[in-house]
Amino acid sequence: MDEFILALFGSGDKLKATTLYQLLTGKKTTSVLLFGYFHDLLPFFGLFPEANQGQFQSRLQQLATAGKLTALPDYYYCLKDEDFQVAQPMKQTLANLDHFTFGKREAAAWRMMQFVVQVASMYQRTANFVPLETAPGYTEPVRLLIRQHQGSLREILSKEFQVLFSELDQDVANVLARSFSGWEVMGQATYQLVPDWAQKKPWDTLVPISWHEAFFKVLDKHPNFVLYQLITPIFLGARNQSGLQTQALFEAGYTFEQVMGQRGLKAGTINDHVIEWALSDRNFPFDEFIHPEAAVRLAQRSGNPVSWRFRDVAELPVDFLSFALFQIRSKKKEERSCS
Repeated sequence: MDEFILALFGSGDKLKATTLYQLLTGKKTTSVLLFGYFHDLLPFFGLFPEANQGQFQSRLQQLATAGKLTALPDYYYCLKDEDFQVAQPMKQTLANLDHFTFGKREAAAWRMMQFVVQVASMYQRTANFVPLETAPGYTEPVRLLIRQHQGSLREILSKEFQVLFSELDQDVANVLARSFSGWEVMGQATYQLVPDWAQKKPWDTLVPISWHEAFFKVLDKHPNFVLYQLITPIFLGARNQSGLQTQALFEAGYTFEQVMGQRGLKAGTINDHVIEWALSDRNFPFDEFIHPEAAVRLAQRSGNPVSWRFRDVAELPVDFLSFALFQIRSKKKEERSCS
């Protein structure tokens, strides 16, 4: 666990223990989400929902005592050695994660992938096999897919997996391929696939999650794929349903005040929904929500917007939503320029 905790601290980052704990356990508040996004920690959101806060803070203190972290006032911590790097396999595992986007339904979505591969492989070859899934949430979508594509489904899925695996890290693609069962093939169980170095907590859990989320990150770039359409309902079911209702009203042309009235919610709650939408959607319409005057005033400020605090602009005619969205947009632009 120590390597994982230390890996959360980027060079020069000062992280507050309570907020870091809230992020890892999946407390979905605007302050936690913004903290995660601006510190590049959002992919780890909710990885440890059952973590004990006392034990976590005790572990941070032990790492400080051991000279790995520096304890700062107000329960902040930073790396003692700013050149610290985790081992490459651990680093790659962390880079593959996107638990904010896929976390709550990652396991269910991967089971759907394994099931549809099994059914498509067996289709018109034999009906004498034990299905991996029997719950209607899995069987009905796959049955519909068979009805739509019939004999061509196997070829369609084969081509889609070839594309997806070609875009994945080859080690990840190989291990995922070995997990599939089908005609004359028995897939390996997860514990058989986890490498020796990861046979310890938390890596024995994180590594399989990282394989699946790496796959879904690639699949997310192919919305026309049958596989994408198959699992989209699974991930939508994990989204903030109230937030999705708010988003739908804005997309239908409602004003902020109209959305408040229609939803019967306070402005702060609508702000929370909009900010989560902005963090989740690569095509979020920032210009529709950032007040024009606020955008001009903020653009005139010096420094990296991500490092600003709302209290720093208290003298300006800038509302919190415009401020937060300006920061998010600035970081997204920076990420695109580096990609």
